[in-house]
Amino acid sequence: MRFAVLGPVRLWRGDVELNAGPPQQRALFALLLAYAGRPVSLEEMVDVLWAQDPPVSCVPPNRVPVAMDARVGLYRSLLAERRVLILLDNARDADQVRPLLPGSPGCLVLITSRDRLPGLVATEGAFPMTLDLFPVEDARGAGRLRGRRSGH
Repeated sequence: MRFAVLGPVRLWRGDVELNAGPPQQRALFALLLAYAGRPVSLEEMVDVLWAQDPPVSCVPPNRVPVAMDARVGLYRSLLAERRVLILLDNARDADQVRPLLPGSPGCLVLITSRDRLPGLVATEGAFPMTLDLFPVEDARGAGRLRGRRSGH
């Protein structure tokens, strides 16, 4: 994948230019690319995405607790009484995603990983699903289909 961040943010897969999305999404791509290899702070992301006009549900960065246990508590309280689909992509291990599992019954969590994550199955009641790789031709077809959906 190639990127251009000087001027408008642009993305390519091979020779095909991809739709980088609306302005806020392009800004987030630019931020993540500018700081590749290091974590981006909550404050930086909020500033890039919303600047002075965050959504009502956004907790101001100065009100986010420092301690991880308190952050997890705040996250779970924000999810309480809501129906939310949470996607946790490319999980390293069960310990990485466990704090992000909501306690609310209205939430569904989909976790992808290159590993089996047996700890989540044993302690959290996760349902494992093993997926095979796409055959090469199907993978190419999915890439072409995605390009058509994004307008390219």
